[in-house]
Amino acid sequence: MLGFLAALAALALPAVPAGAQAVDCPALRAEIDGVGRPGDPGRYAVALRQQQGDIARTRAYADQSGCGDGLFDDPDSPECRALARRLGTLEDGMRRLQDQAARAADGGAEDRRRALLESYNAECGIARTEADAPPATLPVDPDAPSVSDTPDAPAPATAARSPVVLCVRHCDGAYYPLATDVRQDRLADMDRICQAQCPAATASAYAGRDADDVADAQSTEGTRYTDLAAAFKFRKGPTGSCACRAPNQSWADALAGAEAMLEPHKGDVTVTPALAESMSRPATPPAATPARTLPAKTMPAKTTPDRTTPDRATPAPRKAARRPAAPDAIPVPDAPQPPDAAQDLTREFRRSGPTL
Repeated sequence: MLGFLAALAALALPAVPAGAQAVDCPALRAEIDGVGRPGDPGRYAVALRQQQGDIARTRAYADQSGCGDGLFDDPDSPECRALARRLGTLEDGMRRLQDQAARAADGGAEDRRRALLESYNAECGIARTEADAPPATLPVDPDAPSVSDTPDAPAPATAARSPVVLCVRHCDGAYYPLATDVRQDRLADMDRICQAQCPAATASAYAGRDADDVADAQSTEGTRYTDLAAAFKFRKGPTGSCACRAPNQSWADALAGAEAMLEPHKGDVTVTPALAESMSRPATPPAATPARTLPAKTMPAKTTPDRTTPDRATPAPRKAARRPAAPDAIPVPDAPQPPDAAQDLTREFRRSGPTL
C-alpha cells in the first residue's frame, strides 16, 4: 500500500531535469526592478547618499549604545548583535547599489535587464514591466457613460450676477440704485447709462450686494467705492460745482441721452415712478403763479350775486393732476409741477441713500 501511494506521489510531481535548480521568481523580479533604466541620471547617486546616511546613523547609535571596540563595550549583548545585523544588511545593500550604478554607467544596464526579463518569462511566466502594466482602475460601473460620451470640457457655468448696481458721482461720492440683478457682462452697459444720467459730472456704475451698503461696491475696473477720493463727501453738505446737469440746463435736456440709451435696457434698469418724476423736475421749485382773473367786461350779463361782486374775481380752472410716470422711462414734463409737489433728489431718495 505504501508503495502504491509513493508511486502516485511521484506521478503528481513535475519532472525536473537533472542538475536544474529551482528559480526564485520573487528574487528575480526584485533584481529586474533593481536594474537601472537608461535616461535616468542621478537615480543611483540619490540612493547611495541615502544608504550612506543610514549606515552612518546606525554606526553612531551603536557607538552610543556601547557596541563599539571600547574597554567597557559589550558587543555580545542582544542589542549590539541586532545593530551588527542591521549594519551588515545596510552594507550589503550599499554594495549592490554600487554594482548597479557601475553597470548603468557603462551602458550595460539595459542589456542585463533584457536578459533578466527573458529568464523570468521562461521560468516564471510573462513579466509585466512598469511600462506594460495597466493603470490601477476602480470597478467598472455598467451604467456609467463611456469615455466617448464624456464631454471634453465642463458645461459653462451660469453667468454671475450682481444683486444691485449703484450709480456713483465721483466728485462727492453721492449715489443711487441704478439696477438690480444684473449680469456681470452687462456692467459696462450700466457704466454708460450711469454716465448718461449724470452728464455734467463723472459718474460710473458700482456693483454691490446691498443698495444701502456702498462701501463694498466695486466698479467695472475692480476698484472699491472707498477708494474714491471723494467717498462719502456728500455727507458734509452740497458742493456747488458738483452736479449732474449744467447750470441753467433743464432735466429734459440733461437726460435726453439717458432716455435714448434706456430704451434697449428697459428690463435691466430700475427706474421707479418716484425716480422718474423727481429727475424730470427742476432742482429749484418755481415761484408760485397767482391765479389769473378775468376782466369784468368779459363776465356774462346774467350771473349769480356772488359772481357780480367786483372785488371777487373768478379763478381760472385748475389743470388736471399729472399722471404718474411709467416705471420704465424718464418722462419730460410739459410744464413745471405745482409748488407743493416739487422736491429735490436728495430728499426724494433719502431712504435708499444719497442721490445725484
